[in-house]
Amino acid sequence: MEEKFKARDGKMYDKYNEEEVYKYNIAYGLIFKWIKTTCALRKQDVELRQEDRERRRQQRIDQLATQAQMIEEKEAALEQRKAEIAPEETEAFNEEEWLATWDAEHPLPDIIPEVVDEFDRDIDE
Repeated sequence: MEEKFKARDGKMYDKYNEEEVYKYNIAYGLIFKWIKTTCALRKQDVELRQEDRERRRQQRIDQLATQAQMIEEKEAALEQRKAEIAPEETEAFNEEEWLATWDAEHPLPDIIPEVVDEFDRDIDE
């Protein structure tokens, strides 16, 4: 994934050799090393956050699909229960009570909030 990102200043320091900078001036060499390390860590942080966003997006999609499936199962179970009841007992069947019992036995999964994209201005994609 590292090839995907190019820091705006990355082209500026890639052409210099770290050893030559150290030979020229030790302080510049230390600063140069710090800049390279900082930029590499920044790239890594952006990549990790992007992977995390993709993972959370997929998790949300899975949760929504599971929730939809559970709702369909509830509706099918309700229709099946209504079909099992004898016609004279239809008035005694309390649909709201049955739905409350079903919801207590089969709670819907919690859905994570929608994932918002972040815009990293210092990284060109």
